[in-house]
Amino acid sequence: VQLSSLLNGKFTYIDVWATWCGPCVREIPYLEQLVKKFTGNDKLQFISISLDENTKAWKDKLAKDKPQWAQFILTPENNQKFSKEWGITGIPRFIMIDAKGNIFSSDASRPSDEKTAKTLEEESK
Repeated sequence: VQLSSLLNGKFTYIDVWATWCGPCVREIPYLEQLVKKFTGNDKLQFISISLDENTKAWKDKLAKDKPQWAQFILTPENNQKFSKEWGITGIPRFIMIDAKGNIFSSDASRPSDEKTAKTLEEESK
């Protein structure tokens, strides 16, 4: 799947994470709250991209949490390419892309940060 094919003219909040990353996992409940808050807003979407090399751990986490937004996992090759292109040297990492497909923020605030909800609300009106 190409990231560009997922944008669909919507403001997009991307979560880059892994199951082994404690800070990533701690952000998931906050991300769930944002997804619930913006349910029904067709100008906004949420995407999580896992950097896990252990596909089973990723699938088990999804089975346990049952997230209500799009979930993807990168192959090791695509992980290296994606991380290099986006300058990702650590996770969690959050990215915002505007409705026209332009980078709004390549290092966006975390779901637990109050300004994230405000930004999403303003940019998805």
